[in-house]
Amino acid sequence: MRRGFTLMLVLWLIVMLGTISATIVLGTREASALGGNARARLVGKYAAESGVAAATAEIEAALQGRPDTLERQAYLNRLDAALSGRGEMTLGDATFAVTLVDVSARLDVGTADEEALTRFFGLFDQSTARTTAVAIRRYVDRGEVTGTPGSQSISRGSTLAAARELLSLD
Repeated sequence: MRRGFTLMLVLWLIVMLGTISATIVLGTREASALGGNARARLVGKYAAESGVAAATAEIEAALQGRPDTLERQAYLNRLDAALSGRGEMTLGDATFAVTLVDVSARLDVGTADEEALTRFFGLFDQSTARTTAVAIRRYVDRGEVTGTPGSQSISRGSTLAAARELLSLD
């Protein structure tokens, strides 16, 4: 009877030690994963800050070398192509890319004036930019566009609601 009790006690101790070991291993794995996630966040943050700092330094250096206002204006109007190190860059374990977006250059086609629309469409096709801008302003201001099948009369002051409307313009 003592031998049976001892055997049962040893088996229960093995089960208990196995459970404790499994719990410790899982806890260690979770703590390691949390540490890895925190490290990845920090690496990403510092890579992003490095990208911003590198782009800022490059733009500032380029502007210092362009005291002429026309040359400077041309450079600032083409910031999307200004950076020499465009594309992905590696910093340690992190990979980042710098993208410049001029939020002040965004254009609301429904509210922009004719001159702004002409400049915008001139980036794509100089020959039709003016007529496209006039047609859009006419469509938005008076609500009438003539000469194209499917043109619709809209109320004064409406804005373009869809790309299909823009494509239907004369």
